[in-house]
Amino acid sequence: MTHCWLCGASEIKLPNSKYTYYGKILGKKVQKTIRVCNCCSAMRSDEDIREEVAEIFGWDYNDEDD
Repeated sequence: MTHCWLCGASEIKLPNSKYTYYGKILGKKVQKTIRVCNCCSAMRSDEDIREEVAEIFGWDYNDEDD
């Protein structure tokens, strides 16, 4: 059973999907794959979720060229 990374709702209650976000730490590329429920993905933009992930993991926030 998986849970939403943002709100903690289980997949039994709300279907969720995997999203992969990319960033940089000290110039090295990093990625994080998280699960986000349909409710959170509808209420927040992809950019808002990416900013939150970058802030929590301490990524350098730069626009990616990829």
